Amino acid sequence: MKDPADYKPSPPVPFDYVQWGSTVYYGWQAVDQAAVALIETTPLFLVPGRRCENGRPVPVDRADYRRYTAELIDVARIAYRASQSRDVEAVTKIADQLNDACANCHKAYRDGVQEGSSAGANRCQ
Repeated sequence: MKDPADYKPSPPVPFDYVQWGSTVYYGWQAVDQAAVALIETTPLFLVPGRRCENGRPVPVDRADYRRYTAELIDVARIAYRASQSRDVEAVTKIADQLNDACANCHKAYRDGVQEGSSAGANRCQ
């Protein structure tokens, strides 16, 4: 893994907001902000009334969905602490846990695609 402190991008030409954003928060601050974004936005997964891509309600009442959401928040907090250490190895170690936390829910609620259906057709089943 590259040390985030070594990355210092220049503004894009022609202008692109996404690329521009990476020039505002770069290096360790980008890693910090990514972890904070997960910590603060993941609870929104549990807001009643949300809909999946296929129009079905988000399964906020299912115990496994709630557990996957809580696990992602917990791992994001660990990732933030690792980022604050400014230790590339510490962040690399938590990266697999973060990936697993996302993948657990994706396997159950997002990635299952039946023959003849679109990628999002089976979401939230």
